Amino acid sequence: MPRHVDGFLLVDAWCEAPRNLADSADGSSVVTALDSSAGDRPKSIAVVAWLFIAVGAVGSVTGFVRFFQSVPAEGWSALDTHDVLDFVYASTSLLAALVAGAFLLRRHAWTRWLLVAWMAFHIVLSAMHSTSQLLVHVVLFAPVTWILFLRRTSAWLAGREDR
Repeated sequence: MPRHVDGFLLVDAWCEAPRNLADSADGSSVVTALDSSAGDRPKSIAVVAWLFIAVGAVGSVTGFVRFFQSVPAEGWSALDTHDVLDFVYASTSLLAALVAGAFLLRRHAWTRWLLVAWMAFHIVLSAMHSTSQLLVHVVLFAPVTWILFLRRTSAWLAGREDR
């Protein structure tokens, strides 16, 4: 059922959208959930996406620097397997954050789920470390998840034509 929000007639994706202003009942602007011209990217989405891109990029660079600085003088063969696995897991996690942030900017809806899973994973990890890390991740998880699943976020993500 069509509804009005902020002066726009919103039409759900499964409803047939009016094709022009004359088709709308009151002459208001028509915005469909599938219309790529439904507006610019919400600022909140840009902030979340760039936050994850920054976390992934900065974390990857610092992780690589720390890892390569920790290589013993004896060479790669002297590295502890545990340290190598930690590096691989951390790099994979940071790459996931970077990729999800980048694809969120490109309007891919699946990135919401990857970002929520990433945050949930870090909440579990931080619960094993310190209370302060746990609090930081929980405090960030709530608003990020809320932003990712707002109705306007869903509408913006659904506006992607080349799925």
